[in-house]
Amino acid sequence: MVNEFNAIIGQRISKLRVAKGWTREEAAFQALMSPKHLYEVESGKKSISVEKLVNLAKAFDVSCDYLILGDSEENG
Repeated sequence: MVNEFNAIIGQRISKLRVAKGWTREEAAFQALMSPKHLYEVESGKKSISVEKLVNLAKAFDVSCDYLILGDSEENG
């Protein structure tokens, strides 16, 4: 369950990064994390801290709810 949850969040982060046209290095810089850790998060191998999740949400101009739950309009 936890690995599946990590994978879903990682996929959302990856899609947003690609949509912005950012490299992993650029996105990692925005979130104040290493590119290696961002890779591990995107691939579902590692979880992400709340602090880094907030940083990425701000960088991508989305809510933390979106990163965690998906489409916030559909989820309430």
